[in-house]
Amino acid sequence: GHEHHGGHGGHGGHGGHGGHGGHGGHGGHGTAAPAPPSRIASSAILTTAGGLDAHPLFAETLLNRALELSTQPAEETIILTAHGVGDDKRNASWYVTLKALAEEMVQAGGDAFRGIEYGTWREDWPAKRKPEIKRLRGIVEAASANGGRAIVVPARTLGTGPEAELLKGLDFLLGSGFAPHPNFAKWVEMMADEALAELTLLPSKATPPHPEDAAATEESGEAASSR
Repeated sequence: GHEHHGGHGGHGGHGGHGGHGGHGGHGGHGTAAPAPPSRIASSAILTTAGGLDAHPLFAETLLNRALELSTQPAEETIILTAHGVGDDKRNASWYVTLKALAEEMVQAGGDAFRGIEYGTWREDWPAKRKPEIKRLRGIVEAASANGGRAIVVPARTLGTGPEAELLKGLDFLLGSGFAPHPNFAKWVEMMADEALAELTLLPSKATPPHPEDAAATEESGEAASSR
């Protein structure tokens, strides 16, 4: 029997997009109180630039998490887990993303594993979570039967979710999410560049919201001269 390493990482991390990860300091103009660095990723970028989705850097990192725990890939199944949402349509789109991530992982070398499975917890919605938890527990049980091993990897920005608690009593290894990892820093940079590129495509002649802004603009070299 394999030791159950699911315990550490605990559950306290659920929803924890704060704290370390991301090089967030620059960009603040020294006026507003600085937000926690990872707010850049979890808030601004996740909403404006479309979120993590099945980004190749995310997929590669999740595969790395599994490889860190792997000893015999041919006997091991990777199980990606995500938080999910209450709304059925939106949760279905999570499954589409997880499927795409699994496919990206296969392309990046994950085909060495016995398989890659996935599912959402929906743990914040009592009516929805029971079948999801049952399904994921079944996948983990099947993966760890007959000499196989289950490697559970949370498809999330930071740390782990409720895996250790919701898979209690089962035999599995538990990885962690996207950050901290060099790919996460790369991804944040790419998303920031994309967001900036989108901003520069906005119409340049926006009406200044306050008259004093207009005056200030005219003083600084007539940048706003309309031709």
